[in-house]
Parts: sequence; C-alpha cells; structure tokens
Amino acid sequence: MTTTKKDLALKISDELGVRKQLAYEIVDTLFKAMRDSLVEGNRIEIRGFGVLGIKPTKPKPAARNPRTGEIV
Repeated sequence: MTTTKKDLALKISDELGVRKQLAYEIVDTLFKAMRDSLVEGNRIEIRGFGVLGIKPTKPKPAARNPRTGEIV
C-alpha cells in the first residue's frame, strides 16, 4: 500500500486536531524544505527514521537502435 502526502496530512489533522487544509500545508512545506535541502547537496538526517541524500550515478551509455546501430 502507498502512503501519499494527502494520507499524511489527514493523519496529522486527526492526531493534532487541526484543519485538514493546515495539515496539508504543513506536509507540503516540509517536503518543499526537504527537496530544497537535497537540491543544495545537503543530507537530511532524521533520528529514528533514516537518512536521505542524493547518490551520484554514472552516466548511462548511449542507446543504439539494434537494427541500424544508430544512436537514439
């Protein structure tokens, strides 16, 4: 089963007794802040949960058409 931002907002709304719209704004703001931090090259460490970071990958080789050998 997948948990969405909406699911998280509803859980926060129920547990804290805040409006659903406010809970969604909180979740959305949190994820925007996390994304911005990752884009800046920072690591996010949440104790008791995990660590998020960008992992550099090697560039993929150029794809070729198997019939013609042409680079796609």
